[in-house]
Amino acid sequence: MKIFELNEMEKVVKRASFRLRYLFLGQCGLRPALGIALFLVVTILISYLLISMLPYEPSRGHYLSLTTHISNDGALLAAVLSGTVIMAMIERRSVWSYGLGDQRFWRHFLGGASIGLLLASLVIGCLVAVGRLGIDGLLLHGRDVVIYGAAWLAVFVVVALAEETLFRGYLQTTLARLIGFWPAAVLLSLAFGLVHLGNTGEKDLLGIVDVVVFGLVLSLCLRLSGSLWWGIGFHATWDFAGAFLYGRPVAGHVLQQRLLEYHAIGNPFWTGSPSGGDDSLFALPILGVAVAIIALTFREPAADLLSRIRGQSR
Repeated sequence: MKIFELNEMEKVVKRASFRLRYLFLGQCGLRPALGIALFLVVTILISYLLISMLPYEPSRGHYLSLTTHISNDGALLAAVLSGTVIMAMIERRSVWSYGLGDQRFWRHFLGGASIGLLLASLVIGCLVAVGRLGIDGLLLHGRDVVIYGAAWLAVFVVVALAEETLFRGYLQTTLARLIGFWPAAVLLSLAFGLVHLGNTGEKDLLGIVDVVVFGLVLSLCLRLSGSLWWGIGFHATWDFAGAFLYGRPVAGHVLQQRLLEYHAIGNPFWTGSPSGGDDSLFALPILGVAVAIIALTFREPAADLLSRIRGQSR
């Protein structure tokens, strides 16, 4: 009788174990929806803990300081990378398999950085050429240009790393396993745009459309190159050029240390709203130029990215 009861108990335990494994595990490991939920919970918790531990320095009016920017975005980057590492351990994958593995990452990073700098400058050049932007003069001189330029460039590299690994790293790879690459890219680019609604002053529709399109452009780069590095370089210098070199607002603030002072002329629809330099109508066709450059640079979809999305190891 006891042996019979023991056998029945083992069967119950095995059935329960099978159901739990079916609920949480699929053919490719952890089920995508559960993985995404765990990643978001871990990342948000770590980010909250880090930000609460760091000294808080409020923005001074309309100006954004180096320490404020690097502490907030540094905490976000640490949280996203920690979440990625934890999920890689759970799923028994390489941490580099979520878009960071690239044998030519320096080449791709520098290539994206040069194009980002060029196209961001092209936006400003178009605005000046049509009389929508006036340059008032230099705010930094001598070695301050080099010191603050290097510091702010490092900050925007951190920003680009944080945002690209968040929206086009683990989440993009895992959500693509669930619904496909481009549906995942569209959803995450929309989320990328909606997150920017929380920025001071960044509420206008054109600005959010520009951010969503920006996300889709970098998703295309990920799809064709197989890694995040070209997009990280592009993202970093696009922001750096607008905010530091040309003094355009970022998230409703201007940098305390910036190279140029400018004034907008006419309708914000053309010049960009006070929230930032990306939300000018000129930004959209220039992002179209970025699409053409990416398509010419990376002519075919990366096979290794498709393998990772299907759950295979690199």
